[in-house]
Amino acid sequence: MKRVHKSYSVLVVLLLLTFLMVINVQGSNPITVGMQVSQPLIANLTKNEKASQVTGSLLQGETDWTNMDPATAPLPRVNSPLVYVSQSDRVILFSGWTNNSERADLFYNDTWTYHFNTNTWTNMSPSTLPPGRGGHVLAYDVESDRVILFGGARSGWGPTLVTRQEIWAYDLSTNNWTNMAPPVMPSGRVEASFAYDSESDRIILFGGYLDGGIYNAETWTYHYNTNTWTNMNPTTHPSPRQQAPMAYDVESDQVIIMGGWHDQEFFDETWAYDFNHNTWTQMSPSPHPQTASTGLSYDGESDRVISFGGAIDRAGDELTSDTWAYDFNTDTWTNMNSAIHPAARYRAYMTYDAESDRTILFGGFSTGGPSTAFDDTWAYDYQPNPPSAPLNLQATSGTATITLNWDVPFTDAGSPITGYTVYRGAISGDLSLFVELGDVKTYSDTNVTAGITYYYVVRAVNGIGEGDASDEVDAMIPLPFPFLLILIGGGVVALVLVIAVIVYLKKRG
Repeated sequence: MKRVHKSYSVLVVLLLLTFLMVINVQGSNPITVGMQVSQPLIANLTKNEKASQVTGSLLQGETDWTNMDPATAPLPRVNSPLVYVSQSDRVILFSGWTNNSERADLFYNDTWTYHFNTNTWTNMSPSTLPPGRGGHVLAYDVESDRVILFGGARSGWGPTLVTRQEIWAYDLSTNNWTNMAPPVMPSGRVEASFAYDSESDRIILFGGYLDGGIYNAETWTYHYNTNTWTNMNPTTHPSPRQQAPMAYDVESDQVIIMGGWHDQEFFDETWAYDFNHNTWTQMSPSPHPQTASTGLSYDGESDRVISFGGAIDRAGDELTSDTWAYDFNTDTWTNMNSAIHPAARYRAYMTYDAESDRTILFGGFSTGGPSTAFDDTWAYDYQPNPPSAPLNLQATSGTATITLNWDVPFTDAGSPITGYTVYRGAISGDLSLFVELGDVKTYSDTNVTAGITYYYVVRAVNGIGEGDASDEVDAMIPLPFPFLLILIGGGVVALVLVIAVIVYLKKRG
């Protein structure tokens, strides 16, 4: 009997040795051994869920766009320009199309003010005001404290379009509109480019869509104090177009326009106009927004031109909700990668409220053709955000190393990339922070064991925080041939020994 027990003990020992052989080949837990950084499993959490776990930095979308949701607001509309009156700290809105871009005879005829600090829209109901219209343009003449209105649609569209040619001035302090009726004027038009150049005390007008559906490329200036229009006739200028929004960059003393279209031709250009030299310069930023009919305004606090939304195709069937910022000094557009933002739209307008340091957006269209207009009010606070996800992550297996390579993100969201974080795990979708790197685009993982599949994602980091995760990739180092022989041979030997012991025990009774 003792011999039987001893034989069973030999069997147990043999089985234990076999198990240890397999464990020795496969190695220990790859996630807990040799870890450069220890962090919670956060690779796949949302930005808001990571808020308390990732460096305590400001996460994108937390404070850039805010839906103000005022108790009272103008009715839904489109092509209703906004301007900020610094003297009174109010945003002004006048008129606009009711709901349908194909019906240029359905207008509101109202004047509203918006006060950011109290989040209040007020219908001013002036006793005298211009006739209702859509597609007109507004600018605020700071020196004279007047809102200047020009053009707009009277009726029709395309070949049947009839425009208005008047220029009006609005004095908010007296709630009074005045038809300026200068002796010489540009022809009537809709969806032109229009902005006030404070250094020259001139309003700049470019392009637009004229009676009968004709596109224009003239550059005019208007001086309120003398009530005079001047055709500048620059030698070089953008091609004829409409819906190319304009903003005046105060710091650079340049008027900026972006995008626009002409019939079926779509523009994604950025141009700058210098009144003092009467010159247009086509800029060459890359990347850049590829839209027309966006909202556009100049953020004086940050010295950036801000763009939102717009149409990607001529019909307005494909829209975007991207927010971009343009720095004239570096000729750079930056996609701000905003997680919270207004719904995609076009033919919306924006203006910069200098007192509150916010860009205000109202209205716009949701889709092309007969469509739904918005009546929402949004405020944008420019600031850099975490970057977007690194691109083209690849994992390559070597004999004892897995090498990761990736490309820079599409955008650094306004703050230079300072480094990258690599997440790793043995289960897809369940990854831990593995290593923090500098501004490199490759990493060799030597803490790997043959025969185990590893999963990776990479995130970019800038001064604001950690950005979105790349696509997940996986790789495995194959078991070396000698290891396979050892594993197979060891298993065979163990099996033979077990069988021999069993046969022996049976013979012993």
